[in-house]
Amino acid sequence: MPNHYYLEIGFYHLSADKAKKFTIRILEMLGVKQPKGGWDNSTVIVNSPKGQVSYSFRELVKEARLHGYIPKLHHLIDNQDVLFGSIFGVATNVNDAKYTCTFLNYNKELKAPLRIYPIENEIVTDILYFRKEACNQSNLHSFELTCRFYRSYLFSCISLVEAFINRHLLFYEFERNNSPQVEELKNTFNLVERIELLFQISTGKNIDVINKGIEWDHFMKLKDARNELIHSTEPFYGFEIKHLAKNLNYVRNGIGGFLHLIRKHQNKRSLSFIERLVSAPEITYVAVIK
Repeated sequence: MPNHYYLEIGFYHLSADKAKKFTIRILEMLGVKQPKGGWDNSTVIVNSPKGQVSYSFRELVKEARLHGYIPKLHHLIDNQDVLFGSIFGVATNVNDAKYTCTFLNYNKELKAPLRIYPIENEIVTDILYFRKEACNQSNLHSFELTCRFYRSYLFSCISLVEAFINRHLLFYEFERNNSPQVEELKNTFNLVERIELLFQISTGKNIDVINKGIEWDHFMKLKDARNELIHSTEPFYGFEIKHLAKNLNYVRNGIGGFLHLIRKHQNKRSLSFIERLVSAPEITYVAVIK
């Protein structure tokens, strides 16, 4: 059945009700109080570095539903973060134009045509794209592209966790934190050990407080699936398509929820790139009805 899609992905990140509650929470974080007539038909005023900006509440809710975060507002929250804030991206095809990216101790100069954006945002966009395309190609009898996008999804998921850890290392280097634990983290290559060390350094807690829940379980499932590809111990790579839906949904708890949990124990707010994965549209397997 060439027109039957075995994998279907939801259109929205959030339901209408969840998007409304999410939008109110973000507005309240930015110091916006509920208008006298209520939220639904209101125009809200938000303070930004460029002055006060007005937005339709309904339009903000629509953004939250579509994206899992609110592009018009979230940069105001993200930019307050010492680790992931105050970073801007640029892309240009103006020949010979030069751009220097500077953040903490990091400097990189590129010559146009160029593109340079925060790694976490690039990888999250990749993850969401690969999930969607795995579904869009699931009507082909070979499933070649579905599995190709799935493999790319796995690598991107684990790359994001590595990027999260390495951003902390960059900050520790900037702070000249040369504690034995930080030095061990720099020289450790096993991913689980790196996570355990980072969690201990950044929260003062043992990993036992988070490694029994669904977030850890789903993360480990993604890590093991990625490792199966890296090491390629089996001569064939096979997967039942009905199981792909479950694995493609692990990113919600296993990456988005996992990073959200770490940030919570660090006493830090969540960030837009994390929220986009926590609410990644769900994927379902659709069997052929005979």
